[in-house]
Amino acid sequence: MPYLFSFGSNNVDQLGDRLGREVVGEAAYLPDYQRVFRGWSRNWQGGVASMVPKDGAIVYGYIERVTNAELRELDRYEGRDYERTPIVVFTEDDDEVDAIAYLSLRDDFNEPTRKYLEAIAKTIRPFWHNDDGKRVTWKDIKVIRPRSRGPTAEEIEDELAGEREWGSGFSSLHPDVRRMERRAREAESMYPGVEWTGVSSSEGSRLIKRAAKEGRHAHYDRGRLSIGGGHRPFTWKPRGGKKVR
Repeated sequence: MPYLFSFGSNNVDQLGDRLGREVVGEAAYLPDYQRVFRGWSRNWQGGVASMVPKDGAIVYGYIERVTNAELRELDRYEGRDYERTPIVVFTEDDDEVDAIAYLSLRDDFNEPTRKYLEAIAKTIRPFWHNDDGKRVTWKDIKVIRPRSRGPTAEEIEDELAGEREWGSGFSSLHPDVRRMERRAREAESMYPGVEWTGVSSSEGSRLIKRAAKEGRHAHYDRGRLSIGGGHRPFTWKPRGGKKVR
């Protein structure tokens, strides 16, 4: 039977509930990988855990033997954004173990909530402790944030002045803007976009920056501000202007 490596919110209690049996688990770690937060979970209201290669990093968790039938049941819980990935982990005694981990197919970062970080700590805590012997808490779960940036004020002003090759309108700048725009369109059915008219250029530039930070596609043209849908509802609006949709 294969081993499952759990490193996110799937603690022994939750895994036991999903499999309908007791889960004991054994401490395990994955070297040269780091925990990252991808996609958006309605349940957790934020990003959820995955792993990516990173020299010198370590992801701590636990392993549990599972049957192929149990893996098929777990597929249902993990959903289409995750896939089974074969890995080699090490036990506390540094024995190699072939295992399976569920890794995200998404590459968009979303900030995890404290509640979710607490769930990860609960997964790790029965098997590992800090170097000083203290119990693992949510504060010990490192959140790797991307280094991407939104548009600078100068870039926005250039676009507002019509100095970009696509004319007088401007869109949120981002190294992965095409991917972000595609994801925003896919998310329209979850939280649709909005549009305002009569928005000042300064207010438009402010909200373009904010949209870029949230990974939303945004466009401003002659007082009309459009912001695409996303994985969370809008909680902000321009100062002035009239909402048209």
